Amino acid sequence: MHYQNLYLSELEDFLDNHSSALLLDVRQPYEFAEFALPDAKLIPLNELASQIDEIETRKNTPVVVYCKAGVRSVYACNILHEFGFTDLYNIADGVISLLPRNY
Repeated sequence: MHYQNLYLSELEDFLDNHSSALLLDVRQPYEFAEFALPDAKLIPLNELASQIDEIETRKNTPVVVYCKAGVRSVYACNILHEFGFTDLYNIADGVISLLPRNY
């Protein structure tokens, strides 16, 4: 495994201790528009490899990846690892618990 699992309940403390971390949302734009974590950068999973240059400078800083339920973010962590990213964290439970009930 090329990443560490991080749970949503741990995120605030993690970000407090890693102020340089990149929060990467790999959902689709319509999902991001409906709900996003503060200061998150959106790069949908299906566009990650082709848009890697947007975050290339963050290869050696913590990158916290999230999606709705923690599945797409695992794929994203693997893609990032292939591009040389070294400090990867997956929000294992996704952000589903924060989403509106009708989501």
